[in-house]
Amino acid sequence: TSRCISAAQLKSVRDVLYLSGPDLQRRTALSCSEVQELLTAAAAACRRHRPTTALQLHHSERQRSKSSLRLSAACPVLDLLLRGGLPVGAITELSGESGAGKTQLGLQLCLSVQYPPEHGG
Repeated sequence: TSRCISAAQLKSVRDVLYLSGPDLQRRTALSCSEVQELLTAAAAACRRHRPTTALQLHHSERQRSKSSLRLSAACPVLDLLLRGGLPVGAITELSGESGAGKTQLGLQLCLSVQYPPEHGG
């Protein structure tokens, strides 16, 4: 396999990934399954992080929710409803009718996040 790749003058992973499967087959004389393995290996070599499954995300989210930091909403009533504030590192959706205070809460959170942790930041 490596001789076929060298003979086709493919010197880098980029050279391999630049070509389509059929083009690689023509240039290297490898079988379809060998080309697929080559493309998979080349793509894996380019990844910085391994792919994460939905189950792994779910488990990590459960672990984080048990021991995560919370950002105070600077309102004792809201903090009580939110079980200590908004979870840090998570996405929280705010909804409500016009004038309910969504923007005001967002602005307050922008300020709160700048406070030191001992002051609810």
